Amino acid sequence: MSVLYCPDQVDLRGRRVLFLAGPNRHSPLWRARGIDYLLPKIPPDVVICSPERLDDRKCGPYSAQQKIEQMNWERDHLLAALPKVDMQAGVWLFWLPHPEQVVPTGRNYGQRTCHELGISAALIPQGLQVAIGAETGYPGLQSTMHTYEWFGESAPKLHSSLKEVCDEALRLLS
Repeated sequence: MSVLYCPDQVDLRGRRVLFLAGPNRHSPLWRARGIDYLLPKIPPDVVICSPERLDDRKCGPYSAQQKIEQMNWERDHLLAALPKVDMQAGVWLFWLPHPEQVVPTGRNYGQRTCHELGISAALIPQGLQVAIGAETGYPGLQSTMHTYEWFGESAPKLHSSLKEVCDEALRLLS
């Protein structure tokens, strides 16, 4: 299996993870386009992990149990991309598209993605590989990218298209 969707599980021993991070709710279906582009090009030891459930657009608000299941799945698969003693690291691929739908009052679009970006910045010194892309005008992009300013010249480059950020992830995996 080369693509894994939440909440499905597979044995990832001996496999690298390419985790598709970015907004789920209120965003366009960017992961499907990314998977179509990446799938024929990924090395055979890589599993693409998508936290977007196949029924996500139809399921409505998550129950308390689904929220816990989602968070645990994302945590486990994000951490599976870290380098291991006998393996090269996987990649966290962040794509930050414009919201497709109006975000309800009291919610920030991509709020969990901002947390994941912060975690990735802390894990880069431990060998995590990160590819980041955003549509021009992504809400809060300047403050979102502030996370990487302390890396200076070695900060991950910000790509401006889904294809570019996918190509960067493929480069990091090669």
